[in-house]
Parts: sequence; C-alpha cells; structure tokens
Amino acid sequence: MIDARDHGWAYPAPGDLELVQRFLNLHEHAVGRDVDLAPSRERLEAFLRDRELLRPNERLTGRDR
Repeated sequence: MIDARDHGWAYPAPGDLELVQRFLNLHEHAVGRDVDLAPSRERLEAFLRDRELLRPNERLTGRDR
C-alpha cells in the first residue's frame, strides 16, 4: 500500500481530508505499465477496520466495492 506519510515529498491533506487521501492511495501501480490496480477486498477491509469504519465481524461484498 502506498502511504502518503511514507514519502518526504507528499504532505498529508488537512483535517478529515487525510482520510480521503489515504483511501485514494490504496491503489497499486503496475510497474512499467499505465494501469492502476484496485485494492483487494482484504486491503480495503483492513483500511476500514483500522479507522473503525468497519466492524471486526463485518465483511465487504462485491457490491460494496
């Protein structure tokens, strides 16, 4: 996962916008190709659980994604 806080050139967005910034940074770039890969369901679930936006026993469905 790309995390804006891991890069010296990127500054976190102010206030609640940091959550949006970090969510958008979940995608992966295919090296050498102009393709963005959507994050896996597991990665999305972990992101949402870490921020208490998804309960521990909740699962994302394909429709949620």
